[in-house]
Amino acid sequence: MKTLQNTMKTLGWDAYFLPMQDRFLQSSPLARATIQRLTGFTGSSGSLILTPESLFLCIDGRYTLQAQQETEGITLLSESPFTWLKTWGNANKTLAIDPWIVSKSQLEHMEKLFPGTLAFDEASTLRSMIYPSWNAVSLGAIQSIPSDRSFQEKCQEVFGEPLQHPILLCKGEDIAWITNLRGADMPFTPLFQAYALIHWKNGIFYADIFTALPRFLPKESPEFFFYDLEELEALKPMTLAYDPKTTPVALWGPTWIASSSPLAGVRAEKTSWEINHMAQAHERDGVALVQFLHWLSNLPPEHMESETSAAQYLEELRQKNPNYKGPSFPTLSSFGDHSAIIHYIPPLSGSRPLGTGLYLVDSGGQYYFGTTDVTRTLWLSPDAQAPSLKAQRLFTCVLQAHIHLASQIFPHGTSGQQLDAIARSFLWQRGLDYDHGTGHGVGTYLSVHESPPNLSQRAGTDPIKAGMIFSNEPGYYEEHWGGIRLENLVVVEPYGVKDQAFPDRLSLNTLTLAPFDLKLILTSELSWDQRNWLNTYHHRVYTTLAPFLPPLVRDWLFLQTRPLES
Repeated sequence: MKTLQNTMKTLGWDAYFLPMQDRFLQSSPLARATIQRLTGFTGSSGSLILTPESLFLCIDGRYTLQAQQETEGITLLSESPFTWLKTWGNANKTLAIDPWIVSKSQLEHMEKLFPGTLAFDEASTLRSMIYPSWNAVSLGAIQSIPSDRSFQEKCQEVFGEPLQHPILLCKGEDIAWITNLRGADMPFTPLFQAYALIHWKNGIFYADIFTALPRFLPKESPEFFFYDLEELEALKPMTLAYDPKTTPVALWGPTWIASSSPLAGVRAEKTSWEINHMAQAHERDGVALVQFLHWLSNLPPEHMESETSAAQYLEELRQKNPNYKGPSFPTLSSFGDHSAIIHYIPPLSGSRPLGTGLYLVDSGGQYYFGTTDVTRTLWLSPDAQAPSLKAQRLFTCVLQAHIHLASQIFPHGTSGQQLDAIARSFLWQRGLDYDHGTGHGVGTYLSVHESPPNLSQRAGTDPIKAGMIFSNEPGYYEEHWGGIRLENLVVVEPYGVKDQAFPDRLSLNTLTLAPFDLKLILTSELSWDQRNWLNTYHHRVYTTLAPFLPPLVRDWLFLQTRPLES
């Protein structure tokens, strides 16, 4: 640390801004490892500000408790790093940034807020000192996948023709989706790290793809031309359109034209082909998850598992499906008060053994061609001890929030912020809340976190549209006690009753198939509508999954999905 701070003094830098991003502006393992090496923080989101005297870690509410436990001697900030820099800075101070890991829009925001001088660490001096291999590249294979729309059809839908200027894409999900290509450069997400220039000639769209070479490339792709990353310099003198939010400062050219691409919005509105494949993925995932829940509920007292071994067994069950490609994120498996840590990932060794108490498991899978994300909170009781009234009341409250959103009918133009408030209302009425968004978008065999849509208090002003798929995951967390989160994925559909359609209304259809723990539900606190929703959902879980389950698991699921009576 002292060496870094002395280097800053030598270079005349009063502060160094280090977001958790790589040169593709992704929160990759290398980006996380850089910050972890300095702080010990293992979360997947955050920003670091280094001064010659101090170290500041900016995090959001999802990571507050985790950062407190993992870091020492570091000042934790719950505010935006830009807000802190505005307060801290003055005309005499110099802030250094690495232009490869800061977007053009982030730079413009800092230029408006920071009263001092901005300096570029062109050679990535500090990052190289912190983590010498920070710029390592992957050479995993790039493969074509089937889709209901070709590259040409997607370009036509997104951009129209002819293109006035070539369009630069820097976001991995956008490039993978529009080209119908997938890779293996990122753990948990089938992306390849690249930039792509979309251009149009004689009625045909083409993509110049800049990525690490050599590697295995898709055969027979006359629309795609692959170039090494070193050839990116050729783009700078061109006139092209780019999105400042996704483009690194170091890549930017002075004649480029800032333009917000409609691609992300089109990608978020899934087609019937994509929705059907997502539904199939959730059926496959549900089979594995129900077997896991059955296994957990029948563990004998003398043979209890740990947080880590439970997560490993769930992975083994998913691997039995031939369409399974791997987890969509590291499994969050937490027992007791560990469940209050919103993104708790158990260590590979030495994790807590399971016993009597609350257990939260948040997991997901990548399937050919769907992505899943599901959270269940259970009461484990190998000694047959009943859950406390507090646990039941809080669980029921979170379940009511979940059902209230899942059963919502809303007009076109409703924003993610508004849906977020609808879910929170059941906790607000009891003086409770949770410090994370209610929902995030999910890709189809892509990223488990994509935007839009975004259901959050702090963001999510864009309207929710038919075809969007997002999570419904309200929760409650209490330090030294535990946490509860209940998450399903839902798809937005036009609302209709029987044969009567309501074109001005939208509704949500739940894709995830897994039972909620009846032991934790206070049936008397549910309204008739809430019981009806739960009974209907549990009936669909059973009838859909039962044919694919072993007899013992099927019998167990029948009891777990039995109708609740008033």
